[in-house]
Amino acid sequence: MWHYGGELSWGPEQPEAMLYLGVGDKYTEMNAALPNHHTGCIIRIARDGTIPAGNLPVHIKPAACWA
Repeated sequence: MWHYGGELSWGPEQPEAMLYLGVGDKYTEMNAALPNHHTGCIIRIARDGTIPAGNLPVHIKPAACWA
């Protein structure tokens, strides 16, 4: 049904591996569909903490959301 999620790993991209963080829906499945929530996202950030190009457009989800 629903889950809190919680996966953290470095991606295979070299030399600039990205950090990926899986975030669950926090027991509220509708939050995953809302554009102002990180819930239901896979967050992707660069090693230096910046948001890489190629993440979802900000009108769909917050800038750090990759998928």
